[in-house]
Amino acid sequence: MGNGRSVSHAFYNGTGWNTLNSHSYEWGSGGLVSTVEDQNRFLRAWVDGDLFDNPASKTAMSDWAATGDPGNYYGLDMWHFVADEWGIPNLGQLNGHSGLFNSLAFYWPEQNVTLVGTINANEPPAGFVYLMIDVMFALQEFGAD
Repeated sequence: MGNGRSVSHAFYNGTGWNTLNSHSYEWGSGGLVSTVEDQNRFLRAWVDGDLFDNPASKTAMSDWAATGDPGNYYGLDMWHFVADEWGIPNLGQLNGHSGLFNSLAFYWPEQNVTLVGTINANEPPAGFVYLMIDVMFALQEFGAD
């Protein structure tokens, strides 16, 4: 990529997915290549209301519908997690999304913090959730303000 940054390499069951021509031949993944900085900029613009000219777009993204799993809600391409409903008190809520390969980009409103990153492994499934929870507790302990 330009400006000296390289794309992280993703593997699943020993197959390097970066070498595949299409990740969407069986489903519509709508792939996205981005940097951590760009994902953070996107989340901040979304939170601050600077992302869309039409406010109805942000409303659609944050009109949370229940998924049937406690603490998990979904808007238009955005997840909303409620930690109390997972049995984890005092963490609050998260808004954002994860990608196919355990990437994450979430906003934590209670602390006004964005959590953006990648985990280059597919074990444990949904491992990014455990990482985010650990980071959230650490930030609370050290004062995220």
